[in-house]
Amino acid sequence: MILYNAIRIHRNVEGKNFTSTIDNLDATELANKIAESLPSFRHKRLKELTTYELLKLKEEFTTSPNLLNHGEFSSYLEDEDIKIFLMGEDHMVITTMGKENLLEGYRKLSRLDDEISSKINYAFDKDFGYLTTDPSIVGTGLQAFVVISLPATKYFGIKNISKSINRMGYRLEPFKVNNSSLNNIFVLKNMVTIGESELTIINKITSISKEIERIELDNRKKLYLDDIAVLEDMVNRSYGILRNARILKLDEMIDNLTILDLGVSLSIIKKNGNRNLIKSIDSLTNGAIQHDRKQILDGKSLDIVRANLVRKMMKEEF
Repeated sequence: MILYNAIRIHRNVEGKNFTSTIDNLDATELANKIAESLPSFRHKRLKELTTYELLKLKEEFTTSPNLLNHGEFSSYLEDEDIKIFLMGEDHMVITTMGKENLLEGYRKLSRLDDEISSKINYAFDKDFGYLTTDPSIVGTGLQAFVVISLPATKYFGIKNISKSINRMGYRLEPFKVNNSSLNNIFVLKNMVTIGESELTIINKITSISKEIERIELDNRKKLYLDDIAVLEDMVNRSYGILRNARILKLDEMIDNLTILDLGVSLSIIKKNGNRNLIKSIDSLTNGAIQHDRKQILDGKSLDIVRANLVRKMMKEEF
């Protein structure tokens, strides 16, 4: 149910204009200075990436939203599962994403954050904390995310759960792809960072995510025991679409894969292959398809290629 966790730590350098007003020369020099402080990281400049690499990078969950808008001087540092985006919405956004728990990810980034701060002075205010372009993350500059699949909870109603989480200072909202909200995948994240320590935020969001996961498990049992005809219908409809569709949009594919994955977990449908259905989404996004084919495709062509790939996968797995 928890698909992956992600953390972003936003930092700006003391005495330097924010990225919205910094000039190209200062931005380039600052990015190089940060890169030189971390010699083990590979430094990749956006202007040197291929179109296909940019498309794939844009779709990554932790990529800074404004990174591509500053393509002349934006870049990123990479080492294993850590990326540091430079000159996006802030001078640097230190990120990690994966299946490891949030605390492990946080500790890893915190050590790196300390290493950078020993060489570069951050923009910091004793009253407000770390200064960022987004007022909602001034303080710790920390954003923590849990991406979670909740098809059974969505079926029974998720609005009251979302409201309860909002009152705690956190948010549960639909995951978006290409500006479209998915039906069954949600993102849990912190809303503010000022007034709470980084560790408090990590511990709270971890606790909330475990409770959401427990609710989803209970709802899956309830759906199986109380409404199995509806469950079987949902799963087999999704199977039929994925097995036979000739044109398949990204959001439609993801929504149906989450329902099919639910069916597999509850033994409604038997799966013969070993492929993780949800993880397979990564290779079927618009950016991934074009990157793998080294070809720019229009929307309809993308949907046709995706449908072909999904039908092939379904034949192999079921």
